[in-house]
Amino acid sequence: GAEGIGYDINPGLLILARLRALRAGVSRRVKLRRGDIFKIKIPKADVVALYLYERVNEELLPRLCAALPKGTRVVTRVFPIPSLLPKATQIYNEETHYLYEL
Repeated sequence: GAEGIGYDINPGLLILARLRALRAGVSRRVKLRRGDIFKIKIPKADVVALYLYERVNEELLPRLCAALPKGTRVVTRVFPIPSLLPKATQIYNEETHYLYEL
């Protein structure tokens, strides 16, 4: 029953994401939009998932903290947020995933 909103600045990656959502049977529950993460209005969320380089995660952190309520969970794939201590880490398919709480 979860719903998601995904943003990417690259239209080619959005097409790929839409195809993957369709293939997974979740396209009705996922909205995929083109946008610059530093310019969009960050929507309210219980969980935010990021797949960005460390430097970009760190640069984005103040925007996330300002837009999201305390306690919002942030999951990053491969690249940590250097200034935050993760609540948990997990290796999945040889990639490290980090869980943070704002």
